[in-house]
Amino acid sequence: MVEGVEPSQTIHEDDHTIAFLNLAQAAKGHTLVVPRAHHRDLTDIPFDEAAHVMRATVEVGRRLTGALGAEIRRFRSGPRRLS
Repeated sequence: MVEGVEPSQTIHEDDHTIAFLNLAQAAKGHTLVVPRAHHRDLTDIPFDEAAHVMRATVEVGRRLTGALGAEIRRFRSGPRRLS
């Protein structure tokens, strides 16, 4: 999708990230925000690049909430007890 081969709708692009809606969304507004550079997995992304991805994620989330009335999945703050 980053290379434009898979069908998708790009909704955000900058020098470090790209965000797109897949045509087969799991839910309204379901968006993938990814780094432009290829990395083997999450642990391979440099911290500065991960910060760019997170910044783009927040920007895209805010825009989608307003534009689509999309719900943002809330992060739970505080410690969790494991049962």
